Amino acid sequence: MYCRSYAEIFPEAQAAIARWEGDLLGKYGDALMLNHYVAHVGPQTDGPTTYVIRENFPEKYGENLLVSLRNDKQLSYGRIVENIVDFSGREMAWLS
Repeated sequence: MYCRSYAEIFPEAQAAIARWEGDLLGKYGDALMLNHYVAHVGPQTDGPTTYVIRENFPEKYGENLLVSLRNDKQLSYGRIVENIVDFSGREMAWLS
């Protein structure tokens, strides 16, 4: 789903996306799976490293930023778009 979504958002990069997909499938096969996490890293201390798992995404970031896990296409688009930073000042074709 992600490679197909990348190809829809970036049609000019379809060949590179296909190579990337082939490399991933060659390395991981059908066992490839994506997981999404938000990590908050605190200051370095002299003590041991610890972590806490929280289930507070809606409270921390807002309910409107949740993407339904039941809709793979929406989820893939959301995860791709959240990583795009465009400094060119031009409007992305898929946004218009």
